[in-house]
Amino acid sequence: MSQVLHDKPDTSPRSGAVATGSGRPRRRMTAAVVALGLLLGAAAGWSATTMLGQDPDARSHAAQTARWEGAADRFEEQQQDGMRRWDAERRRWEAQADHFDPGWRDR
Repeated sequence: MSQVLHDKPDTSPRSGAVATGSGRPRRRMTAAVVALGLLLGAAAGWSATTMLGQDPDARSHAAQTARWEGAADRFEEQQQDGMRRWDAERRRWEAQADHFDPGWRDR
């Protein structure tokens, strides 16, 4: 059952129901204040991250560089240890050669 409501011709609209346009300047002002706030917030956030912030990858790059430098230092120490071992081994063989054949260096 549907009902259709018809306007009554003898009633007049309420005085507050008619839009008089008085709300529009307030909406424009509110929109302007909100837009200005967003603009200032974005500018403040951008300047804060630019001035105070560090490159987001800088810590990662610094850590990677430190790892590489540590690996290079360790490799250098291993090389020096190896060279010392080779030098000790060479001197041992030369000492044995001197013991068994004293004049081998002069030949």
